[in-house]
Amino acid sequence: MRLRDRRPVDFIANHGQWDRRINFIARQGSMTAAVDQTTLALRLDGDRPAAVSLTFENASSEVVVAGERKRATHYNFYLGNDAGKWQSNVPAYAAVAYRGLYDGIDVRLHEPAGQLEYELRLAPGADLDQFVIRADGVSGLRIENDGSLVLETPNGSLRQSAPTTWEELPDGRKHFLESGFRKIDGQRYGFAVAQRDHTLPLVIDPGLVWSTFLGGSGADFLGPAVVARDGTGDVFVGGTMASPDFPSFSDPSFAPGTQVPAFVARLDSTGSALRYATFIGSWHAQIVHRGLAVDPAGNAVLVGQTYATDFPITAGAFSRVGGNKDAFVVRLNPSGGLIFSTVLGGSGEDDSSAVAYDPAGNVIVGGTTASSDFPTTPTAFDPTYNTPNAPADGGAHGDMFVVRLTPDGSALTYGTFIGGPQADVLEDLVVDSNGFVTAIARLKLDGAGAADLKYATLIGGASQDNLWKAAIDPLNPELVTFAGRSWSNNYPVTAGVVRPTNPPFSTLFPDVEAGIITRFRFPAAGGGSLVWSTYHHGDRITGLTVNAAGEPIVVGPSAPWDMVTTRGAYDRTADGSGAPGAGFISRLSADATQYLYQSFFGGSGGIADNFQTVPQVAYVTGNTVIVSGQTTSNDFPITATAVDPTSSNAIGGGASNEGFVTKITLDADASGDLSASRRGVRISSLGAFRFPQGLHPPSRRDTRD
Repeated sequence: MRLRDRRPVDFIANHGQWDRRINFIARQGSMTAAVDQTTLALRLDGDRPAAVSLTFENASSEVVVAGERKRATHYNFYLGNDAGKWQSNVPAYAAVAYRGLYDGIDVRLHEPAGQLEYELRLAPGADLDQFVIRADGVSGLRIENDGSLVLETPNGSLRQSAPTTWEELPDGRKHFLESGFRKIDGQRYGFAVAQRDHTLPLVIDPGLVWSTFLGGSGADFLGPAVVARDGTGDVFVGGTMASPDFPSFSDPSFAPGTQVPAFVARLDSTGSALRYATFIGSWHAQIVHRGLAVDPAGNAVLVGQTYATDFPITAGAFSRVGGNKDAFVVRLNPSGGLIFSTVLGGSGEDDSSAVAYDPAGNVIVGGTTASSDFPTTPTAFDPTYNTPNAPADGGAHGDMFVVRLTPDGSALTYGTFIGGPQADVLEDLVVDSNGFVTAIARLKLDGAGAADLKYATLIGGASQDNLWKAAIDPLNPELVTFAGRSWSNNYPVTAGVVRPTNPPFSTLFPDVEAGIITRFRFPAAGGGSLVWSTYHHGDRITGLTVNAAGEPIVVGPSAPWDMVTTRGAYDRTADGSGAPGAGFISRLSADATQYLYQSFFGGSGGIADNFQTVPQVAYVTGNTVIVSGQTTSNDFPITATAVDPTSSNAIGGGASNEGFVTKITLDADASGDLSASRRGVRISSLGAFRFPQGLHPPSRRDTRD
């Protein structure tokens, strides 16, 4: 079985998160291998799914299946609302051994160089004829002239290369022997070895190579990335995992293609190791990730929306289950273990889109609700629902909400609506060091009713305007920057900014979408609260952060038709049409009067821009940031030590979205060289997510000097 990625395979132990008959599961790319007491079951998901089970016939009932070479990575599974089935700190191994499978015969599963292999080890005197494999899911088998075994299936063939066989001599050397497959009938086979010395141990090592089944795995989505504040430099990533579990042994009610658990993963600062991966949610309904935050101790909190009726809720957590689509909140400890998990909802649709910690460690959650009975507190700014005519299933379009949960999730200590009689949507929120919450409106959650509202304003032009992201200046919390997009040619801008107008694409298309960046200062001083405001090229902004110098850094999903890159930009080439194919990253001066760094990023494919995932950016230090998102490029830039360096698209898997996490330093090149040099730029791709296999950014083709 040729695996999709060069990242080592993890054989994850079953501690109760899967069907009890399974001992281990390994996944890589679109491939899944499930191990039970007598069977190795293989499945490939994609455009041409296939499943083959290799059963060891007449195996011993005393066989012991055990993991070998324990990995440093561990996994956490919080699936469904039965806490007895939740599992944390689940170990993973580099190999699995069947000990005592037959009298004197052990089998070992491992994965050297991206190829899953099973290795037979025979003790002196063991009878090889007792070893028989029955292949289910095949229409026949044949032995090729090169000695390989081909198992035919309706959708292609599974090829096992001719075995390598040797005797282990007393001095440790290997004595290689002629060997081959032994066909018994149309479903069964074994092995034959010539001139064997029965007094010596024997090893038979065939390889499995999938030759025809090329395709992507499930549509996993990567969400925001957050940099740890505990001094480690680790990177946290949230998302949604849709690659199906192995159906023959897991849950027969699982529907392939359904979005299933959300996940949080923690990578080390170099992108070369996955510290943990935790899965939360349900196998039976869609889970949509929205926002992620991490406190100084490394406790992560993920929010989003769940369709599941069995979403895991921890004992003692405040919860309000509405029975429609509810918002969820999950908090994890630094090792990925569950602190609390809960849902918030009412009779309509509810969605949590943003989360942050306040200075006291409380969890502040913002979102949108179509529920008039969404949980609020009596003395909040507005405990009364304002959009009575919004449909209950209208995509959660109704009022915005902001709630505060205690660090252990046991109580909702503040909850308010924000909005008017028409639909309002909360996209993002931030909390400063004084506890002020800025989420379109600026609030202090004091429970003083209307007095909690400290500032609110409308901003926009004659057409549609959207502010999607907010960021606080890390050294000056009075400054809050917003970014998004505008179709208006009269969006409010200030004098002297780098881009005061939104020029038309052409006379035929006078109204074009443009990025917008706007900075406010709080406490508010009327019109003086607007520090500066500017347009930003002909494309939307989906990610925003601010560095320690107060400089905004923005990213977006496609190459603006009118963007000019700066000296030393990592990638200065794009097709210039604004069509998908490359994203952009820009660093502006703190007063928005100039571009300090502008570059394209990506490969020959597109950067995803949909309701599940858009490119986002997080601040690390200096001019270094983390960019995360999804790409269909198999030539996306990577580094050699990335956790997972290969995309399934590069193997011919089609244009499926691959997650990427990239660490890049946005240093300008002051040399005056206008060529596409990378001087001053340090980039290291931390990988891509399609769980549980981990991270896999594609390789980059680049012939530039």
